[in-house]
Amino acid sequence: MKTKIIVCLLFLVLFVYAGSALAFTENASNTFLGISAGYSNSGVENTFIGLSAGNSNTSGNSNTFLGTGAGYSNVSGTGNVFLGVGAGASETTSNNLYIANSNTTTPLI
Repeated sequence: MKTKIIVCLLFLVLFVYAGSALAFTENASNTFLGISAGYSNSGVENTFIGLSAGNSNTSGNSNTFLGTGAGYSNVSGTGNVFLGVGAGASETTSNNLYIANSNTTTPLI
């Protein structure tokens, strides 16, 4: 009985903290993990992992943002890969690869 209760509680926590993947997104094929990850998203084939990763993305598709705040302001960009805390946080265009640990305009790549 205790095991079932624990599993149910963990499942509930996942639903509460999984960002918009369960609450706001209308499209499928997205993976969001983190508070506010993909919060505004209506695109497809996006993976946002980290607190507020991809927070402002509304119509962008096929993006991968990994790290707290990664891709935060990318509203409609497509085909971006942002790796690191704050990587690409101010980037608004498409087809970028950022490996950085801050919101810089000169990432490692």
